[in-house]
Amino acid sequence: MSAIGERIAVVSLGLSCQTSRQIDGHVPLLRELTGDETIDKASLPFDWLISTPHGLESLIQSGRFFPDDQAAVYDDQGRLRSREHDLLYWHVSRHASRRDHPAFPDARSKFAHTSSRFGAIAKLDRVVGIVSNTQGNLPWVQDQWNVPLLDTTPEQADQVRRTFAHFLGRPVDLLMVSRTVRPDFEQRADFAYYHMVPEAEGWAGNGRDWAAVFQDYFSRA
Repeated sequence: MSAIGERIAVVSLGLSCQTSRQIDGHVPLLRELTGDETIDKASLPFDWLISTPHGLESLIQSGRFFPDDQAAVYDDQGRLRSREHDLLYWHVSRHASRRDHPAFPDARSKFAHTSSRFGAIAKLDRVVGIVSNTQGNLPWVQDQWNVPLLDTTPEQADQVRRTFAHFLGRPVDLLMVSRTVRPDFEQRADFAYYHMVPEAEGWAGNGRDWAAVFQDYFSRA
């Protein structure tokens, strides 16, 4: 999930499901930290994707977040994968790749609905995108599906920010949470980098660690 209010949107930009999970679990805290009491959970096309930075950038540039042509997706070891973009629709049924299966039009309709929210987001006072690669099982996901996620650099994440900002036609701030110790990368008003040690197992992440990141980040804004 992402979170949208009347003034501020906090948008999951992947690169895995943990980003969506932690936004979803901290909506009350985000209300408190931002002062926007109207913030609430909202679905957007990037929620629950497994994607490389390049795949996400390519998806945003296309302006179409789920394909019209069923041939553009396929079943890759039980997960629905895009042929055009380097990403997995992790929680869309793999049956969406089967000819004439209702899962495909259902998913297409869902993504059309969630992407319709971008128009309203573009008019808000502030948009914060969040990228993370701290999901505990990402080494396995990377090896199993050959989706390079673990070594995502600040420069790659910043390019996603610029691409998303261009798509919305407005400035976007980016919060990057990474398993890599912070490199020599200058913190900026529109880009903040935090190091977080992944949980040994699972995918959801440590809520206390994420709460600390949110508290520090929004206290600086």
